[in-house]
Order: sequence, then structure tokens, then C-alpha cells
Amino acid sequence: MSVESERLYIQASAQLKSMRVETALRLFRRAEQARYVPDSCAAGRWDCHMLLGDFESAWRESDSIATRGNPDPHRFW
Repeated sequence: MSVESERLYIQASAQLKSMRVETALRLFRRAEQARYVPDSCAAGRWDCHMLLGDFESAWRESDSIATRGNPDPHRFW
């Protein structure tokens, strides 16, 4: 993880908290491309997709987390 990837992730999280969902989604993608923790980025994108009503994309994010072998915190039902 680089300083740049962490900066992008922090910005994405702040944008999501401020409900700037589209901007947050782009920043979570950039953070992962910059080598931030993939599962954290996928979880952030999951939140974005759900808020946008794009449930299919949200579940693809859940599947990508599961593929990497980690428990998905969003799969509670």
C-alpha cells in the first residue's frame, strides 16, 4: 500500500460520507488501482452501488471479496 493509494482511499471515504457517491465510486476504483487493500475498496464500492440502486454491481463486489477468500461484511442475510 502506498501513500497515494491511502490518500485516495481516505478521499473516497470522505466523499461517501458526504453522499457524493459517484465521486466516491471513482476514487475507490483509483485507490485499488494504486494498490490499496482490494477488499476495503470493494466494500466502499458496494456501499456506493447500493446507494445508487445498482444492486447487481453491489453483489459483484461481494463476490469479488469472496473470491479472494475473505468474509464479506455485507453478506449478512
